[in-house]
Amino acid sequence: MKLKKLSALCLAVVLLAACCLPVLAAESAVREWKGDDFTFVLPAAIRYDMGTAEAGDPTWGMVGVTDGEDQVEENEEFAVIADLYTENGEINIKVMSRLNDATMELFDLSQMSQEELDALLPQLLQSETDGITVQRRYLEIDGQPFYYLRADGATEQYGEAHEITIGTIFNGHTLNFNIHSTAEFQDFPVSMLEEMVDSVRITARYTPEQVEEMNRPDPIELREYIPIFIVLGFVLLMVLAPAVVIPVRRKLNKKSRDKMAARLTAYEKEHRDNRDWDPGELRFANATECTREAIHKFSMYQALVKSWASLALGAAVCAAVLITVFVFNMVWWMKVIAVGVTVFFAYRACTIPGAVEKVQLRLHNTSNSNVAQYMFYDEAFRVSGIQPSTLYPYFRITAVRRSGQYVYLYYGPENAHILDQYGFSVGDMDSFLAFIKEKMQEEKSK
Repeated sequence: MKLKKLSALCLAVVLLAACCLPVLAAESAVREWKGDDFTFVLPAAIRYDMGTAEAGDPTWGMVGVTDGEDQVEENEEFAVIADLYTENGEINIKVMSRLNDATMELFDLSQMSQEELDALLPQLLQSETDGITVQRRYLEIDGQPFYYLRADGATEQYGEAHEITIGTIFNGHTLNFNIHSTAEFQDFPVSMLEEMVDSVRITARYTPEQVEEMNRPDPIELREYIPIFIVLGFVLLMVLAPAVVIPVRRKLNKKSRDKMAARLTAYEKEHRDNRDWDPGELRFANATECTREAIHKFSMYQALVKSWASLALGAAVCAAVLITVFVFNMVWWMKVIAVGVTVFFAYRACTIPGAVEKVQLRLHNTSNSNVAQYMFYDEAFRVSGIQPSTLYPYFRITAVRRSGQYVYLYYGPENAHILDQYGFSVGDMDSFLAFIKEKMQEEKSK
């Protein structure tokens, strides 16, 4: 008898355990989505949450989305926090939450009077499109008012459209559950949406002051300002450097020109009335045809080669600015400034040769002849052909540069006599370069 009772007791325990196991399994199968101040239960049919998925995630294809990047951008635009899909991707429910000035002003629907709720409802989901009907009403879920908005209809431009949004406002932000379709809603998607919303539980409530404190941006530390300082520093350098360098350079050039003019005046006064003055033995003679090609080569050399240091510095500054703003993903207006400064610098670099060439063409077209005749003596040199015959002292030459077949005897920052190496009738190019450099050294030592 005792054995029978013991067997019956064991059987009862086993049966009780068998009855409880499905309940425990069902409870363990409940999947809860947790936010900062709310939770809701995911329906069993939901398999994928793409709310935090990246654009290249292969799961997008499994839920029927062909362009993951476009969907990610759309989710960011509409503040989607959960992007839920069924196994085959046929049903998509989006959960959205947004905090802004308008939601902070309303703050919490549960704190509004019935009159205020009734005044708010017509303002939600307004549609002025013919053919679209909108239904609006309130639900109450766990003591919290939720608005229920449904739009159905068809338009000539977009065809048939259906959408349901169930949401509320609390703690200064919205919480919206949205489903849309291009065909009439079936019972299952709607019931699944309503089941999900019905499971929403608000887990924390705050005052407006607490919400503002929680959403106040963290103070930016000094190291976070470094990229900004770098960009602004480079921009200021490119803006202020010309404003400082150009006037200083002009002043130095003017001073140099005045000094040269004074020396030339003294030289001319000394030799103007001295008809017997002998400049010495003819050492070199050159005839150079100042063709457009020759002037073009000088202009390219003057703009791109002689000024390579400033061009390299500008290019380095532009590259540093672009790298900084895009690597640190800085605000859009800094990117626009960086790209604008770079484009402007590239434009200036490309147009400088043309500007120099125009000046040189005007300078060389003042005479009927475009052949420059040069005579280099021991004490002076004579230039004729493209200008009235004039005798110049060697101290007039401030720099000597060679590029290809041409030698440029600079008598100013942007002006030079052009000599073709094939134009020597007395002497040759190498001997001439050694002679002219020796003359410049003698003038500097005086």
